[in-house]
Amino acid sequence: MYKVRIKHIAMKELELITKVSIYDWDELSDSDRELVETAKRATTTAYAPYSNFFVGAAARLDNGVIVQGSNQENAAFPSGLCAERTTLFHANAQYPEHAVTELAVAAFNDVCTGGNPRPTSVEDIEKLYEIAYE
Repeated sequence: MYKVRIKHIAMKELELITKVSIYDWDELSDSDRELVETAKRATTTAYAPYSNFFVGAAARLDNGVIVQGSNQENAAFPSGLCAERTTLFHANAQYPEHAVTELAVAAFNDVCTGGNPRPTSVEDIEKLYEIAYE
């Protein structure tokens, strides 16, 4: 006979507040410029033959390391991976003990407001860095 203990996990509500600041290039610190430049360089690794929307992202971790990623499309367009997701996946795979403290995103075109990258990134941050599961 086996005894199985099931732990009940209560649902809880979590409020995430995002603060966005907009700066001119001259107002950025050297550290922020480094992050933005890394995101801009990451756009060159994007694979976007369907949308021609080349996006790169760079994340600074709490240990100071910067990781980068870019959007990756496939033939099932619009399905694919946004730059924020590839960056966060890379960060979690290589540095699972370190949280993202800053994220920069760069694109060749105007930033789309379709909504898909932003909610996905929040969900990924919650999952990968356990913001919602303290």
